[in-house]
Amino acid sequence: MTISLQTCCLLRAIVATSLLAVVAGPSFGQELKYKPIAVKTPDSLTISAQDWGNPAGPEILFIHGFSQSHMSWMRQVDSDLAKEFHIVTYDLRGHGNSDKPLDPAAYRNSTAWGQEVQAVIAAAGLKRPVLVGWSYAGRVISDYLATEGAGKIAGVNFVDAPIKVDPALIGDNLKNLPLMASEDLATNITATRTFLHGCFSRQPSVEDFETMLAFNMMVPPESARGTLRAAPRRHGDDVEVEIAGLGDARGGGSQFQGWCRPVHSRHHSGRQAFNLRRDRPLAVLRGRAALQ
Repeated sequence: MTISLQTCCLLRAIVATSLLAVVAGPSFGQELKYKPIAVKTPDSLTISAQDWGNPAGPEILFIHGFSQSHMSWMRQVDSDLAKEFHIVTYDLRGHGNSDKPLDPAAYRNSTAWGQEVQAVIAAAGLKRPVLVGWSYAGRVISDYLATEGAGKIAGVNFVDAPIKVDPALIGDNLKNLPLMASEDLATNITATRTFLHGCFSRQPSVEDFETMLAFNMMVPPESARGTLRAAPRRHGDDVEVEIAGLGDARGGGSQFQGWCRPVHSRHHSGRQAFNLRRDRPLAVLRGRAALQ
């Protein structure tokens, strides 16, 4: 199985324009036009989703990470990607403008996380989207695959996204997570600021940082942050999926292998391969199969 140089470049272009890779350009706070999507999950949560870009184009569903929001993807929805692709973003449960249940059980159910993704796909009318997951979204996507299978998606693109809880995959920022779940506001804010700075190798503008700090602080500390930090073993620890190694989102380089080290990996020509147990998806971008 090979991956063409042209297709690899196309895939890397998406990663290179991610939140962590690009700190120049329009502000995160800049108002952009989108179509709001009201999503209701099977466990009765209301999820805030947004429809962007070319409605007739190939579909991409962007899923943000721990303590973030759909605004993490402003660089994508305000880029040339939106001219060609039909883009959907959303706020995970407990994040952004989505419902924030105080019961920790709402964040511990793997099936609920997978069904949440499917609810967004259905509400947005997506046929076969590519799922792009940053950071914690790797586990969300794994829950989706374990719950719904791969038959309804065109592919998976992991951006610095682990599929299991392993401190070795998180790095120095791990020490900030318990403090981000503190009920003491000063401690919470300080830890969140430190966590955000630790997400960047090249620091963002003051305005962008303030916007990111604001939507990070919208996440309830004990229910959402605390539960996700201490989440028990979930489906993601077992799911095996075939993906291309696309680089480190901080700089767009070829460092994917060091940042995302799921189980059962086989390294070939700078990419990682994983066996999907059924209906293996292909990452289809710009109308081409990324994995052939």
